Amino acid sequence: MLLEDPRANDQGISLGWQGRLASAVRRRARRVWRSVAPGACHWPIESALEWLLSRTTPGGICDAAGLPDPVLSRACLPTLTILGQRSLLARWSPWLREAELQTVQDAAAPAGEEWESPVAEFARQTVRDYLCGDRAAGDRGWSRLVRLQKPSGGIPLSWHGAGWRRESVLATKYFLDAAVLQARLAFERGAGTLPSEIAEDDGRLGAVISGMAPLASGPAHVADIGCGSGRFLKRLAGQFPAMTWTGIDPSPAMLEQLPEGMGRRSGGLPSIPADDGAFDGVLAVEALEHSLVPEAAVAELCRVVRPGGRVVIIDKHSAWQPLSECEPWERWFEPHEVLSWLGAHCDRVAAWPVGHGAQQSPSGLFWCWSGRRG
Repeated sequence: MLLEDPRANDQGISLGWQGRLASAVRRRARRVWRSVAPGACHWPIESALEWLLSRTTPGGICDAAGLPDPVLSRACLPTLTILGQRSLLARWSPWLREAELQTVQDAAAPAGEEWESPVAEFARQTVRDYLCGDRAAGDRGWSRLVRLQKPSGGIPLSWHGAGWRRESVLATKYFLDAAVLQARLAFERGAGTLPSEIAEDDGRLGAVISGMAPLASGPAHVADIGCGSGRFLKRLAGQFPAMTWTGIDPSPAMLEQLPEGMGRRSGGLPSIPADDGAFDGVLAVEALEHSLVPEAAVAELCRVVRPGGRVVIIDKHSAWQPLSECEPWERWFEPHEVLSWLGAHCDRVAAWPVGHGAQQSPSGLFWCWSGRRG
């Protein structure tokens, strides 16, 4: 996992001089690239989802011929559900129910370009590699698909020829599935390295306390999304004993470490296991960066908060990302980005830098965004 301050990249790690040199060269290359092309960032997962959504109609998703296809739509349902596309799926439901009556009568296996795409089969094999726990093979496949990804965000039908010039719904769907599994596998293996405590004077904790203080006047139910072992929840429960607290995290091992009496749910961004307006407040500390599709994740955070409730997000500034060793799906943020996403659902939105750890004065690495649900 990342060190809390990217400048301290050598603390507690023995890489050898070759590893340190290679790491320094990579960081320098990322810094130079970002300085000469600050607007050229390409986020493979977000652009792939955007392309897939561009293929949707009120009924379902279109095949390569541009026709709504119920079989393809049903194949994409789990992917879009995990990536938080609730409103879209709700619009599909009536059409899919009608289409189901026709597809059930036809027992033939699906045929056509989508189902015979060699790139889609390769992407599907990458998914299988991750499901089998072979991260090395999965990462090689996923990296190859990233290199193959078209500027539109879609993954092509075939490796060359006319098929290369056309995107594939299935290949793009499996690419997104592989990204989800890649992140999940990395977290499962790295769960033991996550910090279990937060200092009482840490600036991030102070920002969360300040954000939740308006709820202290009455009984309130607050959820920590991506809570880990509950290091923030432990402090917050002591600060606001009248509030009810729930931790939400994809790792069962992390949830087991929450204090007795706290709610615990398996799940996370960008698909939170909760009804609309279920909580009076939510916090997400260093969770948005791992959400794969952060704009949808912010919308999901706001969805589960009642009108008048509070949303607090703490995460890292994108200017620091070139200096850090990150997982391929990680995405840090410009302050105005998160402020804009939050402002689409909340009023009284604000953003400010916060200190962290022993760094009492803000270094610019960590930022807090807060808002009141409109």
